[in-house]
Amino acid sequence: MKKRIISTLSVVALVATAFPSIISAQAMPIDTAEPKMLELDGYVSFQPLWQNARVVTAELDFNGTTAEAIVTIIALDNSTISGTARLERVNANGTFTLIRSWPLSAGTSLRFAETQTVARGHEYRISVNASVTRNGFSETITTEARNTLR
Repeated sequence: MKKRIISTLSVVALVATAFPSIISAQAMPIDTAEPKMLELDGYVSFQPLWQNARVVTAELDFNGTTAEAIVTIIALDNSTISGTARLERVNANGTFTLIRSWPLSAGTSLRFAETQTVARGHEYRISVNASVTRNGFSETITTEARNTLR
């Protein structure tokens, strides 16, 4: 057993010496290293750890035949946010039909809320594709939410 551990450590050390880019670490500011767990309306949501953003959410609800799309992106200080939000109908074959799109642009905090009339009997999604830039580093942020209007 002892020989196997030493042998394994020797292989790891050899690989680390020969290929240092395989075993590398990037320093992450302490303020972005906490887990991203949100509670919205009684539901718990886990999110990826973003480098430049603290919170990224998309919500899609209905009030009658009006779709209510809400997007929130909260970035770190000295950031800029730009991108697009798209409201789409989900087709039976899995493709999407664009209903409406909106540009997104903000500094450190973006709260976007828009409405659009839609038809009953379809599934819809709000998708977000944004770029959050801070200190010359740009990060692509994507998220979506789906809901069906019966």
